[in-house]
Amino acid sequence: MCTGGRIVRCRLLCCDVRFEKYSSKIKNWKKVNLLNCFQPCAGCGLFTRTPIAKGSCVCIYSGKVLRTVDAIRLKDKSYLMRLGPQVYVDPFDDKTVLGRYINDPRNRLLQNVIFDKRPEEQCAYVIAKRDIAAGEEIFADYGRWYWLTTTPNRLEKLPVR
Repeated sequence: MCTGGRIVRCRLLCCDVRFEKYSSKIKNWKKVNLLNCFQPCAGCGLFTRTPIAKGSCVCIYSGKVLRTVDAIRLKDKSYLMRLGPQVYVDPFDDKTVLGRYINDPRNRLLQNVIFDKRPEEQCAYVIAKRDIAAGEEIFADYGRWYWLTTTPNRLEKLPVR
């Protein structure tokens, strides 16, 4: 069962300075540390605090639940995720959803988590594809549709890792 976007076992570092004011709303928030962002083009990232074993649930990706018609109307779809037919989640307004800080490395070899989409639970579990070392950034594939709908101007600003 999803925990409303809150982390199941908080073993992550979030490099978002604005995150500090939301940290008290996250379950086990005292285990979350803050780092400064040094990659302004890529946005903030999510980093492990302790080693995470392959197959473990790293965190939950959830947010405002939307139907297709409402998802299409969104002006900013940066955080929108399709879970299944007529089920989307958008954590745009909820800075406590740690899954929203996961970046796409744009290189499949660097991906270390997958999204286990669960439309019936209105969330996606972020699952480790392999053992992840402490201090490592969490990377997932956003999917081809994310990049196909991204403006060329934004793509030019993103660093290739």
